[in-house]
Amino acid sequence: MDRFGRRSVLCLTMLLGGLACVSCMFVPEDAVWVTVSLAMVGKFGIAASFAVFYVFVGELLPTVLRSQAMGIASFIAGLGLLTFPSIVSLAEHSRVLPLIVMGTLSMAGALVSVFLPETLHLHLPQTIEEGEALKVNFDICSLTFRHRRRRRTIDDTPSPS
Repeated sequence: MDRFGRRSVLCLTMLLGGLACVSCMFVPEDAVWVTVSLAMVGKFGIAASFAVFYVFVGELLPTVLRSQAMGIASFIAGLGLLTFPSIVSLAEHSRVLPLIVMGTLSMAGALVSVFLPETLHLHLPQTIEEGEALKVNFDICSLTFRHRRRRRTIDDTPSPS
């Protein structure tokens, strides 16, 4: 994450998980181990994206909104857990249908994450105005910002006086 940026890692892990899950529909019914292996790769990609997602949300939003945003993100993740049994019940129609649904949602999340600004090497926004300033120098086609700021170190923080 510190080398490639949060946005690109989030996008790639969600895309990896989604493609692995969706590719299960091309596997023959008798190749169960191939389906299980692809499902595990999909699970790995989606689990890795969750780890990146919570770091990204924490860095993306200003301090005044950070705790509320983390709460909302956790709530939405909980809603996903509530809908999961319904998605799993789709296996009555087709064995790979739940994987296709989850993979499609993961790839849609990867597409949406491309439109988020990169937070690598940036100071954490403290106010809403600083949070809105993240869109300055934002380029959707690049993997990072054009103008990187120096990473904040302990020496940069003001001393209490």
